Amino acid sequence: MATDTLNCRMYEKEFPEVDDLVMVNVRQIADMGAYVKLLEYNDREGMILLSELSRRRIRSVQKLIRVNRNEVVVVLRVDEEKGYIDLSKRRVSPEEISKCEEKYNKSKAVHSILRHVAEKHHIALKELYETIGWPLYKKYGHAFDAFKMAIIQPEEVFEGIQMTPQVRDELVGNIKRRMTPQPVKIRAQLDLRCTGIDGVNAIKAALTAGEAVSTEEVPIKVTYLAAPLYVVTADALDKQLGFEVMEKAIQVMKETLEEFKWSRFKVEKDAQLVSENDDRDFAALMAKAEKENELVSGDEDEGDAVAAASDDDIPRVPLPSVSVTPSPTLSADVAETVLSTTRRRPALPAVIPLPRSVPVINWSVKSQRRKTTGTGRMRHLKDVSRRFKNGFREGTQAKKQKTAAASA
Repeated sequence: MATDTLNCRMYEKEFPEVDDLVMVNVRQIADMGAYVKLLEYNDREGMILLSELSRRRIRSVQKLIRVNRNEVVVVLRVDEEKGYIDLSKRRVSPEEISKCEEKYNKSKAVHSILRHVAEKHHIALKELYETIGWPLYKKYGHAFDAFKMAIIQPEEVFEGIQMTPQVRDELVGNIKRRMTPQPVKIRAQLDLRCTGIDGVNAIKAALTAGEAVSTEEVPIKVTYLAAPLYVVTADALDKQLGFEVMEKAIQVMKETLEEFKWSRFKVEKDAQLVSENDDRDFAALMAKAEKENELVSGDEDEGDAVAAASDDDIPRVPLPSVSVTPSPTLSADVAETVLSTTRRRPALPAVIPLPRSVPVINWSVKSQRRKTTGTGRMRHLKDVSRRFKNGFREGTQAKKQKTAAASA
């Protein structure tokens, strides 16, 4: 089938209107501005002037806009005869960007479904838009909302729309396969305590009352994390309905627990959506908690092992031979008693450790150190000088005496 028959704009109007928000893809950046293609209008060409890129002074165009990147812009001028479309990026607010992205994603999903049906049944895509897509846009505001309703009520949605049974079955099958909402998981963490006489029974009553709020669409499940923390989870196709049932279950638990004396109820973590990564982290946390709560009877195993050991397995230390000879002052019975008592005592060590000895100070080394640092060095120099002077004097006197003796 020709590729041209599978190309068509998403909306009934061939050109966008002034002040419309559109999604574009940047194709080229020139001196005058950036050339783009309008993705929702069969890749019609448009232009963003450099003055419409940013409200601030432009230092680098590459930081503001890049080739092959999608941008949300607003339509300034439209010339249908010449096909010129002037666009602006600086006049779009962040709120308008999110709104346009949501609309474009919905239109893209509808376009993908219709294109798949057209390609499989060899029908022009524009023909499907004229018979199915654009009439649903007029009736429901957006064909995406109509397709979501068609998951449950296809007869009501496609009533009055002309198409063959084969196309109808293929269209409904694609809608159910692609647009069936995935269940969302909602989780909250609660702190339940009761120090009164009811104790655990009060907490059980509160948790049971919370689980009783479950419905077929939103089942409620309570999981024990670690006293006094409990995790409440809910799976729902409708996010809003899931939060409503979750809040109701938490309120019922609170009211039930407060009926008992000395009880306390606290929401540790509010109800929020859970991603796959959060779910994996929670599973790992639960596994860790279960592992920590397991009873480890290490002492009992060790005691059993010691008790199971026989007397032959116990090492024996040889004792020195001791003999006690009866004497007039020591009877034979007393000597035997002393001998048996001595045998039961363990042998003394051959070497008895003595107290730690006082370290010996090497005064010669200490004196040498004194010569090299501080005041000790000055004293040493003075001492050397004094010795030199005394020796010089003694030598001089001896020389004089020797000279006098020689002259005499």
